[in-house]
Amino acid sequence: MTARIIDGKTIAADLRGKVTDSVHRLLRDRGLVPGIAVVLVGQNPASEVYVRTKSKMVAAAGMHALDRKLPVTTSEAELLDLVATLNADPAVNGILVQLPLPPQIDSHKIIAAIDPAKDVDGFHPLNVGRLASGLPGLVPCTPLGCVMLAKTVHGSLAGLDAVVIGRSNIVGKPVAQLLLAENATVTIAHSKTRDLPALCRRADLLIAAIGRPEMVRADWIKPGATVIDVGINRVAGQEGQQAGKSRIVGDVAFAEAAAVAGALTPVPPETDRPDSFTYDPANPVTSYGGNVCCTGNAITAGSFDQRKMEARADILVYTSEPFTEGTEISGPIVPTLYVSSDVKDTDFTVKVLDVYPDGRAYNLDESIQRMRYREGYETPPVWMEKGKVYKVALQPLTTSNYFAPGHRLRIEVSSSNFPRFDRNLNTGGNNYDESEGVVARNTVHHSKEHPSQVTVTVVKR
Repeated sequence: MTARIIDGKTIAADLRGKVTDSVHRLLRDRGLVPGIAVVLVGQNPASEVYVRTKSKMVAAAGMHALDRKLPVTTSEAELLDLVATLNADPAVNGILVQLPLPPQIDSHKIIAAIDPAKDVDGFHPLNVGRLASGLPGLVPCTPLGCVMLAKTVHGSLAGLDAVVIGRSNIVGKPVAQLLLAENATVTIAHSKTRDLPALCRRADLLIAAIGRPEMVRADWIKPGATVIDVGINRVAGQEGQQAGKSRIVGDVAFAEAAAVAGALTPVPPETDRPDSFTYDPANPVTSYGGNVCCTGNAITAGSFDQRKMEARADILVYTSEPFTEGTEISGPIVPTLYVSSDVKDTDFTVKVLDVYPDGRAYNLDESIQRMRYREGYETPPVWMEKGKVYKVALQPLTTSNYFAPGHRLRIEVSSSNFPRFDRNLNTGGNNYDESEGVVARNTVHHSKEHPSQVTVTVVKR
């Protein structure tokens, strides 16, 4: 058995689109833009990453991101004063205080001081109680995400035997309450549970949230079970890897679990893990906003709803945070990619777009590299070797565009963006005689060894 990999990225993209729609409707119908205050105390590296990501998502959805960064020496009284100010501010609709807090601050007091109606994390005792009572309220996002992922596998969770490993207030306890609300039969396991592997083996749905690297092994899992791995753990590299190189693993031994489970969430991504995507001739990436090459029957240039692309697994998307001031992108844009493929010929395309606050986007420019002609059209075709990494410097794009405040710069990397497919069907044949398309699994690498990048010239006004 090979487990189905649960595609959280697609689910997240769809959810972000729905949130963005709601924000736009609120602005259109009531003239209101929600404001989310994200509070960070100190300079914990992991917390800084979380806060930066949260603020980016808030802004991308069209809301106001109101960051509050305080020094590590901040006292409990000072933080309580800030929370009180945010509670009273009508421009602030949600408050996130990033945990953990420095030792001089009691996190329980801070959470209890947040207005329950603005408690976006769902940690306030009133919201915890409402969840346990089955009443509507704000719910912690990670447990809610676990349930959403599980429901993509099982249309209904009613009657499932669910085991939750971990009893934290952040994940374990609230996810158990949410599963009860879905009419699952729930067992919470913890460090004192007897014969934990045997308990897990009876679960139709297993959720691991314990913070122990690869603790859940294959023989803990019921064949065909759905496994949700919440853990993010950094461990030393395996023998033979680069000295000092660490890696990220979950609470579940992924490779083992994939051979037993029916469905499984993937290992958390490394920052230097390659991005892979598939070219499928039966389901091509539409050339939105104008041609990439050669023919004139692409979708007419102009605006389009950008979110239609974000849900696709066969396109890599890199989007800036909304510009806070008018910004000009002027001069050459130089894409340099380190790529590989499992076929001997493919192509890689890069497109540059201006994304408006309402989700519309305009194509600004694009470039394409036919891999068989990477050494030039005047030389004989050179086929790719399967899995070998090639450096590709695409033709520089020249553009001069002004991005208004609130707009985003978006870069798309994909393959075979041709609006017609009587050419370049990734078969490795002559240029015009392909008759059958071949699915190509392409990879863009980005690491210290393979620093894929797009150089953009920015002029702030």
